[in-house]
Amino acid sequence: MTRLEQLNLFIEENPGDPFLLFALAKEWEKGNELLKAIAIYEKLVEEHPRYIGAYYHFGNLLSEIGEKEKAIKVFDKGIVIANDLKDYHALGELNQIRILTENS
Repeated sequence: MTRLEQLNLFIEENPGDPFLLFALAKEWEKGNELLKAIAIYEKLVEEHPRYIGAYYHFGNLLSEIGEKEKAIKVFDKGIVIANDLKDYHALGELNQIRILTENS
């Protein structure tokens, strides 16, 4: 069984687990299936907006494929949520990558 098959099986068993969606997005990204990864990231931030780690990776992927404006919007949303959660580590990382993306 492939890792993708295992992740899909786990998601069927635990559809409310945001980590599994995140892992699935990363697996699609690793396999260069970027549109599939983006679709999973979109679902993840929509269904689990407080899953803060998704914003960095989702925005970074958008930036890498040339979607700079969309990436900045994702970072901005993550910044607001990280601030609300008082997750200062994530806040710092998101602010830093947002600035780098904006200035690239």
